[in-house]
Amino acid sequence: MGKKIPYYLQKYRRLFLLPLLFAVLVGWSSAAADETITIDIWYGSEQTINSQCLTQQYFNVLGNVRSENEITSLTYMLNGGEAVPIEVGPNLFRLANPGDFNVDLDLNDLQPGANEVIISAADSTGTTASQTVVVRFENGGAPDLSQTQMISWTPEDLASGRAVVIDGYWELTPDGLINSETGYDRLVGICPMNWQNFEITVPVTIHVIEPRKEWPSNGSGVGIAFHWNGHEKWNDIQPQYGWHPIGGFNILSWDYTGERAEPIEAILLNGDEYLPLDQQLTEIKIGETYLFKLRSEHVPGLGSYYKSKVWPAGENEPSQWMLTGHQYQWRPYFGSILLVSHHTEATFGTVEITNLSSPMNEFLNLLPFLALLPLLALGFYALYVARSAKNKLSGALHKSLVAAGLANILFAVGKPVLDLFMPPVMHSNNFGFKAISVALTAGNLLLVTFLAVGLGLLLFNFVKGLQR
Repeated sequence: MGKKIPYYLQKYRRLFLLPLLFAVLVGWSSAAADETITIDIWYGSEQTINSQCLTQQYFNVLGNVRSENEITSLTYMLNGGEAVPIEVGPNLFRLANPGDFNVDLDLNDLQPGANEVIISAADSTGTTASQTVVVRFENGGAPDLSQTQMISWTPEDLASGRAVVIDGYWELTPDGLINSETGYDRLVGICPMNWQNFEITVPVTIHVIEPRKEWPSNGSGVGIAFHWNGHEKWNDIQPQYGWHPIGGFNILSWDYTGERAEPIEAILLNGDEYLPLDQQLTEIKIGETYLFKLRSEHVPGLGSYYKSKVWPAGENEPSQWMLTGHQYQWRPYFGSILLVSHHTEATFGTVEITNLSSPMNEFLNLLPFLALLPLLALGFYALYVARSAKNKLSGALHKSLVAAGLANILFAVGKPVLDLFMPPVMHSNNFGFKAISVALTAGNLLLVTFLAVGLGLLLFNFVKGLQR
């Protein structure tokens, strides 16, 4: 027989089970922790859109999802609708880090007031989790653009919808707004979407410049983009990432050429035609603050004219613009303003925007159309001649004279109506820039066609009459 267990061990033997029980409990809780999914909504469970101060056609709900296991599914449901897949980062475009997501909600799909967005995730173990975000689509009042707009980066600036984060994780600091995580096109939009003639000044402090990136990033940069109407759907990648059409951008850019290891620092004033105008600067110092100033002026019928300058804070503003550029009429000439931090970490200080549109400015915009007055007068004169000399003209010549007169009048009146009035009316009725551009192009093509046909018929019948 074996040795008998001592009495004191028999009495307290259950105590020896406690470490084993503790180990089991720790292992179970650890396994349970491994199956937990965390969904972070970066800008709160309640977010507001000001319907009178929009920055683009989409509203972005940003966040990050993580689990110890592979995320196999991420979806959102809007107001109890169907589940829509959400892509989980990273990718080469807007999703910079593992687990990043960006729900791009079309404003046309939102109802006035509260909208419920339920974001649901599942991982490879079958564990699920969800978070609910309430997006309020409300009339918060239109900004008074007759006054200079100052955005000093208070919580109210973001809560009121004057500035809206489109991409990236941004934080408010005493010095301004900083994107504390670098990535592809970290964007903040400034409303409204009808900025056209304006001047903007913003101090920028650069903290980090990422090493060279290959396509599609092609270097790093920080600055301002303008006449923005939202990302375009170029393919099935979510969130959509097409950044054309756009009025242009004024960027302090770092790029690399050949075997060079150091970046080339330059300011770029680039429009939608891929025609960059650049000027190389002296060395840009990390941690120093630089002032960006950009002016945009639109002349109906001719297009937009851009001017920019960049200089170190504390120094006198350069008297001359460093760069000037021209954007043609069929390119975007209205839209919101973007602050851009592309593969950099930067702080944007107080933004100052002056609206240059005014009654006098609108009057000056009419001046180019005064050149159409002789054409209008000629049209009425042609109709007068056709009526007074009707019995002296052949039937064909009389009809062609009437056609030419009407074509002249139609062109002289239709051209300013198309260029001045149709775009803002279409824009106020939620037409995108592509639709407006197509309508402008088609309208101008019809006007030119009518004018050419009318004058061509008149010339043909006049020459034909002379031959007789």
